[in-house]
Amino acid sequence: MTSESAFVKPPNVLVYVGENQQNVFKNIATNILRCLNIDKYVVYELTKSEVLGTPWKENVALLVVLSDEIESSIAEDFRKYLDNKGKMIVFCSNFDFPRAGLKCNLVPGGDKVNISYKDIFNVPVLRGKYSYTLVDGHVLATNSDGESAIMKSTYNGGDFVVSSVHLALDPELASHIEGAGKDEENRLLILKKILGEELGLEIKSAIIPSPTPGYVIVDDDKLLCEIRNKINAKEIHLGKLENSFAATAELLGTSADINVPVLFESDSAGAVLFDKVAYFSKLKSNNFGHVMVYFPVITSTMIASEQLSEHENIVVIAGRQIAGRGRSGNIWISPEGSAMFTLHFSLSLSSKLGQRLSMLQHMASLAVVHSIGKNPIYSKLDLRLKWPNDLYYGKERKIGGVLVNTTIQGSIAHVYIGIGINVANEQPTMCINSAIETHNSVTGDALPLLKPEEVIALTLTELESIIDDFTKSGPDNFLSLYYSYWLHSGQRVTLSAINKEATIQGLDDYGFLIVQTVEKKCLTLQPDGNRFDMLQNLIISK
Repeated sequence: MTSESAFVKPPNVLVYVGENQQNVFKNIATNILRCLNIDKYVVYELTKSEVLGTPWKENVALLVVLSDEIESSIAEDFRKYLDNKGKMIVFCSNFDFPRAGLKCNLVPGGDKVNISYKDIFNVPVLRGKYSYTLVDGHVLATNSDGESAIMKSTYNGGDFVVSSVHLALDPELASHIEGAGKDEENRLLILKKILGEELGLEIKSAIIPSPTPGYVIVDDDKLLCEIRNKINAKEIHLGKLENSFAATAELLGTSADINVPVLFESDSAGAVLFDKVAYFSKLKSNNFGHVMVYFPVITSTMIASEQLSEHENIVVIAGRQIAGRGRSGNIWISPEGSAMFTLHFSLSLSSKLGQRLSMLQHMASLAVVHSIGKNPIYSKLDLRLKWPNDLYYGKERKIGGVLVNTTIQGSIAHVYIGIGINVANEQPTMCINSAIETHNSVTGDALPLLKPEEVIALTLTELESIIDDFTKSGPDNFLSLYYSYWLHSGQRVTLSAINKEATIQGLDDYGFLIVQTVEKKCLTLQPDGNRFDMLQNLIISK
């Protein structure tokens, strides 16, 4: 959904297919991603409960609908989305929009028809259960009988397309007609052109490299010998791609079950494209990050780090992630130019930090922005923190995030801190180097651009320092520094669970958010149980 005041986060494509239609959703998601720039968009399923119970309209680039069981309350919420400049494409669904002149009509459907769109002629597709009449609509495609098959309308500043034929769903899922799946290439070409030319989305062929081996890189010969004895021809399992719609197994053209070897830099036939000089020149930590495993392409650094858990203080770094993990099951888009890494270390549950594990995501977030912001030449960059784990430039542009997982074994917590930061990649939102270039053009300064390797090393150094200080002195110094970057001091919000207004007070000693209601009652909110919608000043219980 477009808006002058919208917060700039990676745009989502939402797909509504009704209830219990996972195969339909997966197929549509795969075909949509075959058409779009996968470095910019992520496809999620929009469920009935989410439509009715969450503020789903924020940050939606496109709503895709295919269902013949759309309830009136669902349909009205979709209409409200279109009322506010939304973009939508409807396939073969019982959706009408009287105030925009759209009416659906039940038809037999299920038969094959040929359609033509611009210079693409006589493409066989399946007709759905519904046809449409659209007052003042623009006909995009017709069938062989000259009847409208796909139409478009511009309404209230937004665009919507209605199609009485299946473009995004493979015919074999919509019909048992023999040979229904032929001419897929032209069918998807029409879909791609409609998404790009008619709805304004960014189109790009989905060419995704497969996961590669990882390469161990160290800066010390003695350490190299120790690590070589521990990691020798190790193969690690990088998980399955079946639940990721940033890159599906179908798009990769490979098995969904992925295993890759971990090698050493010297084992590579060519140069490993990682600037270890830039990395080690900025790494000033005592422990964190002196052993790293670099994957040019990986599913998720978090998965690889968990597979290498026997190695303390190791960092796994990606040139590109194709199934990056975000908070609450979200997908983090991770193109080349991002700093993408996961650090593993352990700590005692009896330590100050071990008793406050929820502080770790705040420490990691602070380490990113402060490692850059404390350098005087970058101090004017408006790097900010959004509770609980988002990294922002200014108040509106998300540039990164943090995910912390912990595994408890006896009295020890194994910590995995995954961080993704847009450093030199302008997609999907903006990056740190874009902010530096803008600053330079406005001020006449000549601040140097940053490399992902430098940002990773700076962050690891700062994180170790923050943890050491917290262990020695407690939370006071950390909280004081944290508040100098965060966005929420005195912010008024609405608590969705109790429908009350409150004012943000800060964090408690365990990293939980403290808010005060209008009745002067203080409440504590846990990060894992709540989501902060800054666009609506709303804290949503999950």
